[in-house]
Order: sequence, then C-alpha cells, then structure tokens
Amino acid sequence: MEKYDLIVVGGETIGLYLGLQFLKKGYQVVILEQKEQLGKKVCSGLVSSHLLDFFSPDEAKLFIEKKYTEATLWINDRGYLFRGSAFLIDREKLNQFLIREIEKQGGKILFGQKVCQVEELPGEVVVATQNLTLHSYLVGGADGAFSRVRESLDLPPPSFFQGCIAFSEKERDENKVDLFFTRKTPGFFSWRIPRKENVEWGLALPPHYKPQKVLADMLQERGIQFSGLRSAFIPRGPIKKFTSRRVFLVGDAAGMVKPHTAGGLMYGLRAAQIASQVIHLSTPNLGEYEKEWKALLGKDILVEKILQKCYHLPSWAKKIGLRILSRVPIDQDHIAEIFFKKGKEFKDRDREKT
Repeated sequence: MEKYDLIVVGGETIGLYLGLQFLKKGYQVVILEQKEQLGKKVCSGLVSSHLLDFFSPDEAKLFIEKKYTEATLWINDRGYLFRGSAFLIDREKLNQFLIREIEKQGGKILFGQKVCQVEELPGEVVVATQNLTLHSYLVGGADGAFSRVRESLDLPPPSFFQGCIAFSEKERDENKVDLFFTRKTPGFFSWRIPRKENVEWGLALPPHYKPQKVLADMLQERGIQFSGLRSAFIPRGPIKKFTSRRVFLVGDAAGMVKPHTAGGLMYGLRAAQIASQVIHLSTPNLGEYEKEWKALLGKDILVEKILQKCYHLPSWAKKIGLRILSRVPIDQDHIAEIFFKKGKEFKDRDREKT
C-alpha cells in the first residue's frame, strides 16, 4: 500500500502552490482536484507587489497580465487618488506554470477526483474519493469556500459574500483601477479594472442582496453593454481554527481572505509558504503553522475588519477617512502598519538559500 507524505485536496492556485512547496522539500505529494480540468475562476486576480515574495521576477512575467500604479476610490462623484504598485495576473497561466513545476518535481495531480471522506486515524489520514482510497501522513485542505476537508474536521464554515464579475469592451489602454462606494453596494464596493483585452466590472455583497442583479442593473444604468456575468461565494474572513492533529486548511477553505477587499490569493499563498516551512513529518505540530500565520497577519485582519465596518458609515465620514488615508503610504497586505509598528515578518528560508 502506497502512503504519501502529503495529500493536497484542491488543485486550484493555492493547492498547487502548497503541493509544490512540499515537493521541493523532498516529500511525496499527490494533489486531488474534483474538476476534470482547471478553467476560469471568478477572481479578478488583482494583487499587491508582494507577489514577488513567492515568485521570482522571471517566473512572474509568465502570468502577470498588467501592472497598475494608481487607484481612484470614489464616494459618489468625489474621487480620491491612491498611488502604489499592483499586478493583474492571469490565473489560468499561473496555474499552468505551477502544474509544470509540480511535474518537474515528480508530483502527481489527479483530476476528476471528488473527495467524499477524510478520516484521521492514529499515525495517518485516509482520504476516500469516488473511486480511490489514499493514505498519507498529512492532509492539506485547499478545496475552496465549501471545503469538504473543513467539514470532515467538524469546523464551522465562514460567512460569505457573493462576488460577481462581468466584462465590457475596452475603449483605451489604462493603468488605473476604480473602486466605487455607493448606496447600491451597502457595506462593500464595486470596481472597474481595465484588463489587457477588456474591462472587468465587479462587486461583492451578502447573497441576500442578489449581487448579480445589482451588478447587471448598475451596468445597464451606465449604458454599458456587458457579457460573461458570473458569480462565486467568497469567505468574509478567516475561521478561528483551521488545524487538527494531521489535517490543516489553507486559502478559502480556512476563510483566508482580506475582510475589506475579499481578496484571498496573497493570504493563501502566505499560508502555504508558512505551512511548508514549519510542518514536519517527524513532529507534525500543525498548531505551529496556525500560530505563525495568525502572528504574521492577525493585526492586519483586525484592522481590515474595522475598515470593512466603516463602509457602512455615511458618505461624509468616508470622505474624511479617504482624505486622510490617501496621504499615508499603505502596504496593501499589511495595512495594520498604519496604526502599529511593523509586525512580525516571515522569511521564506528555502528562497534565502538560493
């Protein structure tokens, strides 16, 4: 009976990156993905320059679609300009890059394998799909917002936003993103991102607001012809506990998103990086992984939750807040540094050696 060191459940970006990091340590890894093939994901792919914490500049060139240097945040008809660096990535190209790297390392990716059960036993974890039973020392759950792995740990799910995107024709080349805070998106915002081939429009709201209809009505009122309207559920923030004895969660499965933007890619990549550094087969103390992630990002998430609550403030109060914030340098992934001293840093020890 073959026994893996790590089974990763979920073969999207975070699961692929997690598997790759453990493969580089010499572990035997298999990744299970329920889809027959990876397709387009409801994700804008707008990330901070911290992307280069995880990929070299040459690697990142393979999937960076565009770079932005400005964003305008609108309160009704008043705009506030923020300067900084952000990347727009092509998730499909990123996933294909990770798959190639996994294959180079000798890893396995099994598509069309929907996980039905995850059972922790003394000294191992048994994972059952519709037609396979696999054994491993550890399991990493990267299987998204409605995680089957999380359910197997009897951990409560996060609450959700419903994120929606649609696309219109591109009229000109732009390097600026727009965010709109209006009454039509209570407690959150809508956005406009000029991509390489078209313009993406989107918003996120609790499901009972019927976000798809809100976005469609908003675009129709602007006289914008659009296509490709689709949506997905997004966790509203991390769950309190995301490890057991031999099973741990990363990415959306653990609710690892920024509460004020619903962006989860960077927090998920950071979690995978930390997990690969602190989790060892000889002493699988998964609590150390959870502790490290919270120590690094806990203050940021606290501040992000407060900022998200500020979205409910009246327009005049939001204008005062944006006027102040527009004058302050902001690290998009460590926003707590506005209020606290620079917090704990996590260094990728493997990258330091190269």
